[in-house]
Amino acid sequence: MATNVLAASRYEVVNEGDSVEVRQMPDLPAPEPEERQENTFFSDAPPLEISPLWGPAQLAEAYTSAVRGEDRARVLNRLGELKPRDDRDLRGLLNLYAREEPAVRTKVEACLNRLGPGDSAMAPFFGALLQDEEPVFQIFGLIGAGRLRDPRLLELVRGLAEKEFEAPEPSLAQSPGMTNRWALQFNAVRLLAEWEGEKTLPLVFKRSKEVPSVGEIAATLFWEKALSELVSWSESRSAADQARASKAWAAPVSRERLTATKARLWELALDPRRKVETRHRAALKLGLCAEEADIDRLLVERGKASGQARALLDAGLLASRHPKGI
Repeated sequence: MATNVLAASRYEVVNEGDSVEVRQMPDLPAPEPEERQENTFFSDAPPLEISPLWGPAQLAEAYTSAVRGEDRARVLNRLGELKPRDDRDLRGLLNLYAREEPAVRTKVEACLNRLGPGDSAMAPFFGALLQDEEPVFQIFGLIGAGRLRDPRLLELVRGLAEKEFEAPEPSLAQSPGMTNRWALQFNAVRLLAEWEGEKTLPLVFKRSKEVPSVGEIAATLFWEKALSELVSWSESRSAADQARASKAWAAPVSRERLTATKARLWELALDPRRKVETRHRAALKLGLCAEEADIDRLLVERGKASGQARALLDAGLLASRHPKGI
C-alpha cells in the first residue's frame, strides 16, 4: 500500500554508549495543496521572460515549453494581443489550437480575428487546411477564411456547407471527431450565409431540416426574408418544423430588423386564427422592438383580451422592459 511520504512518521536514532534506541518523533502535518505545488521540481525556476519582439510563433513555442502555470497564462494573454504575420506564425497557432484546450483556443482565435481581407497572402495556408481530413484543422482554416474573405476560399467553404449533417445536434455519445465535424459544418453554413447573403437562404432552409439550430442562422441574418417561412414552421403540425421554429424564433435578431417587420408582427400577435404559440412568439419579438406608441397599444389590446390572448400580450410587454409594461 502506498503511503504519503510527506505525512509519514519521523524517527530519531539515539546512540548512548552500547545502547541504540529508535524513538518516534511527532508527525509533521501534511502540506497544503498550494505548498505542495510550490515545492515541486520547478519551484526554483525563474519566471519566463517574454520578449516584446516575440511573435505568435515564438509565443506558441514558449507556451509548450513553459513549466509554470503563471508563465503559460502570461504567454496566452500576450498571444491574444498579436496578429499573425506569416505562415510560421500560423503553424505555431495551429499547433496550439490542436491541443483542444478552451483557454488556449480562445486566445488563438483572438489572434486570428486580427486578420482581415488585406492578409490575402495567407489564403493558401487556410485553403490547404480546409481540404485536410482532420476536422480541427478544417475549423482553424474556416476561421481564417472568415477573416480573409478571399475568393479563392469561397468554393471550399461552400463545399463544406453543402454537405449533409451526420446528426441533428452534437451529443456526449458522439466521438470528438464527429462533434468537431458537426461544429465545422454548422459554422461553414453560417460563414457562407454571411459571405454571400440572401442567395444562400434556400441552402440554409435545406440544412435546417437536418439541424434545427440552422434555423437560428436564417432568423439572425435574414429575418425579413425568412419571416414567412418561420411562421409556416410555427403553424405546422410537423415535429421537425416545430423544432426548427423553436430555434429560429428564439434566435437573437437586431432591433433594426425586427422594426422592419413590426407591422407583420402586430398582425400575427393579434390574429385569432393563428396558433397561440405563433402569436406568443410574435408578441415577444414585437416587445423587443416596441416604442412608446407600441407599448400604449399593447396595453389597450391587453385590456380587451382575456385568457391566453391576454397572457401572450403580457409576454410582449415584459419583453419590452418598458416601465409601463412591467
